[in-house]
Amino acid sequence: MFGWIFLSLCGCEETTEDPNQFNAQDESLEIIVGISDFQEDAFRTLYSTTGLVEIATASITPGGGPVGTIHQIQVQVFEDYMEDVKEIRIDINSGERGTQQYTLIPDSAQPSLFVLDLESMGGDEEERTDSFLFSLWDHPEQETEETTDGSSWLP
Repeated sequence: MFGWIFLSLCGCEETTEDPNQFNAQDESLEIIVGISDFQEDAFRTLYSTTGLVEIATASITPGGGPVGTIHQIQVQVFEDYMEDVKEIRIDINSGERGTQQYTLIPDSAQPSLFVLDLESMGGDEEERTDSFLFSLWDHPEQETEETTDGSSWLP
C-alpha cells in the first residue's frame, strides 16, 4: 500500500521542461484582408493569466489591407517580465482557410521585443477578417513543427 502512495506522489511530478502560458487566454487582434485601403495599425495590451496585470503590448502594422500586404507583428514585453517570457506564438485563424501557428523572432539588441513579418495571402476579390491569437510562454518548447516557410500565411 505504501508503494502505491509513493508512486502516485512521484509519478505526477511536473517537470521544469513543461512550458507554461504566461498571458491570459483568448487575447487576439483582428485585421481585414483583401480591402483596397490600408488600415490603421491594430494594438492591444496583453495581460497575465488572471487578466489583472499588464505584461506586454501587441501590434500589427498595418491593421488591414489588400492581399499581398506585408504585415509586421510585434510584441513588446514590459521590462519586469522580459526574463519570464521566452517565446511568443501567434495562431492566425483565417476562417474557412484554417489556422496556422507562427513563432515570433526575438530582437537581438532588445530581448523584450519579438517581431515577425508576414504577407497576407488570398484569392482575387477575396475579403475576410483574420484573427491573430497571442500566446506568451515561459520557455520555448524543445521541439516545434514548422507549418510554413514563415513568410506568409495561408497555403
